[in-house]
Amino acid sequence: MAAKKKTTTTKKKRVRKVRRRKRRKAGGRYHTGLHSSAKCMNSPMKYRSGWELTVAKHLDEDPLVLHYEYEAIKIPYISNVQRGTIRNYLPDFLVTYTDGRKVLIEVKRISALNQLIVQKKAHAARTWAHKNNAEYAFWTDPIIKTLQKIQKAKGK
Repeated sequence: MAAKKKTTTTKKKRVRKVRRRKRRKAGGRYHTGLHSSAKCMNSPMKYRSGWELTVAKHLDEDPLVLHYEYEAIKIPYISNVQRGTIRNYLPDFLVTYTDGRKVLIEVKRISALNQLIVQKKAHAARTWAHKNNAEYAFWTDPIIKTLQKIQKAKGK
């Protein structure tokens, strides 16, 4: 009988964990949706955060931006050196400016910049950028919050 009781308790714990997971997913942490733009080459873009939408709106309004692509480039990187696991990294934006410059932009919180996986992806992106005559940049909290203030002041 004691064994049955233990099994029942274990099942209850599993059910609670599953319920918690469902609640988290249902609430959602990120603001997602579609954004259409004449400057976005793969429009409508399916953004996965409010910050990405803020950047897209800024790129739409910037007269120096010729066009941009959202998650259009796959850059392979080694995620596990011991096993040699290769994964693909999709930088958030590839922006082409009117002067011909190309910039890969990754939208990321400052607190995430020191994570190992972020560093591996950044290294692969910098290598790709160097080979393809482009630049690589992180757009972090201060930049995004400034863009949000500008957009709010304009009423957009």
